[in-house]
Amino acid sequence: MAEHPAFEPAPKITADRRITLATGLQLPRRLVFLLLAWLLSTAVIGELVLALAETVPGRGEPADWSTSLLYQQPVAEIVASRLPHTLLLLGVALGLALVLALILALLAMLVHHLEQSQSAGPLGSVLKGLGRIPTFAVASLPAWGLGVVLVYFLAFRLQLLPAVGMVSTTGPDAGTLADRLRHLVLPVVTLAAFPTVATAQAIAREVTLPRTKGGWRIWLGGLFRALGTLLGQIGGVVGAAVLVETAFAWPGLGRTVVEAVVRGDASLLLGMLKALAVFILVGRAAAELFRWLEGLVREEPVPAAPSRWRKTARAIYVVVALALLLVPLGLAAAGAFTSPNAVLYENPTSRMQGPMAGHPWGTDTQGRDVRARVLRGTMISLAAAVMGAVLATFVGGGYGALVGFLASRRTLLTESLADVLLWTADVALFLPAVPTVLIVASLIPTSASAATAVNWEPVFGAVGIALLPRAMRAGQALWLGRSPTQKGGILDGLGALFLGTILFGLGLVVTMSYVGVGVQTPMPALGSLLREGMNLLRTNPAALLAPLFVLWACTVALYFAADALIGYFQDKGVLARLNE
Repeated sequence: MAEHPAFEPAPKITADRRITLATGLQLPRRLVFLLLAWLLSTAVIGELVLALAETVPGRGEPADWSTSLLYQQPVAEIVASRLPHTLLLLGVALGLALVLALILALLAMLVHHLEQSQSAGPLGSVLKGLGRIPTFAVASLPAWGLGVVLVYFLAFRLQLLPAVGMVSTTGPDAGTLADRLRHLVLPVVTLAAFPTVATAQAIAREVTLPRTKGGWRIWLGGLFRALGTLLGQIGGVVGAAVLVETAFAWPGLGRTVVEAVVRGDASLLLGMLKALAVFILVGRAAAELFRWLEGLVREEPVPAAPSRWRKTARAIYVVVALALLLVPLGLAAAGAFTSPNAVLYENPTSRMQGPMAGHPWGTDTQGRDVRARVLRGTMISLAAAVMGAVLATFVGGGYGALVGFLASRRTLLTESLADVLLWTADVALFLPAVPTVLIVASLIPTSASAATAVNWEPVFGAVGIALLPRAMRAGQALWLGRSPTQKGGILDGLGALFLGTILFGLGLVVTMSYVGVGVQTPMPALGSLLREGMNLLRTNPAALLAPLFVLWACTVALYFAADALIGYFQDKGVLARLNE
């Protein structure tokens, strides 16, 4: 007798159905974890701010958390007055970054197809290499460092655009729409540069991976990849805005955060960081939505060995890119062999002089040699960045790779477990990197006692802690982006992550010294030298341009080297993950 249909055994759950189930529940699961992480982050922010307040002599816990000690106004009113300005800046910057990223990605795809051609392959590789030079040169500098370049050439030298502020106070068009747009140009371009390039690389790699069939799913998946990658960087963009707003005197939340940290206004800092955390929550939730939509339409790439020419071109690129690392190594070595006397010797009769005999890069406000101080400052800044990168790479990156291994199983259980393990990183990513390093550096005790010593502990400790959750996310992306035909993936991944964290770590170290944290005066660091050089623009421009050019040379070399190793992976969004 046949079995009754009600008693038929349940259909077996196949691997494809398990993947479909995991994909379908990915978005609600991620949103729940994200909301829980945001709730915990508010408590973490409160503890950090309270700990910072206790380090300020005579301050301690504020009697009234609702009122700013610095402005003697309610914190809510200050946030409400500055929030629209920050939203305007970030909104325009993200919109510009999306448009430019799509344009760059289309150009990259055209070059890729040219490189695939049997007859034009070498030409395509040459064009690809030439295209990387200007894009990486612009994107590699820390955002506010790029802002200094733009201010010097476009505002100071050519006087085409205003350097600071949101509106002009004098002139026939002061306060008009045209005047406001002119003031937006420099800070918006500064903020949009890195997210543009990182997003364009992620799109181009995704849509050019070999697949059995193409069509609209590839293009729609590429658009979702663009939106997910760009909005996923919201934490990095907000962190960059903190310094960009300060450099351009933009009246937003970021500028006020720096003032609150430096002057120990705990109640104001708490309100500002909580407001930024809400903004980051909205951006990250939107990023999760677009990543989920991408997963629904995405077709998995098929393993395909690159052509002989592409293998040769990639090998040449890797060798050249890694050879560029000789530039920061050489500068650091030159700084190590620079005599401390040449760095610290003051000559009051030669103050604020331009290039001259014995001082090829001029002198600073104390009559000290700019070249000696720049070389020594480069060595100090790079050493701190490397120490922070070691912590982030081998602790955070290894942990992230484990999470990536679990997520690669593509089942509801393993993906949920991966989210649980990455929950601490989710919490930490609600604190932008720039405020994090400033606060943590102020909390870490130092052991340096001599006037000429460097306080290493707060510098590399703060950098390592700020980069740790970002390295976890990047380590996960590297594992998930491994190619089936790739050889030596572990070494390539470690190398790429290590170079990427040095790149971002150097930006954070320079940022810290720019606002006066980490390196003990009178020892130099690239950030403090840039701050001093801004005051010598008219008398000795070399005092600004020299440390700026050295910083640019180091970051470009690190960017090229990291990108060359990331090229072995299917996902080129690793640097974007470090900018979360």
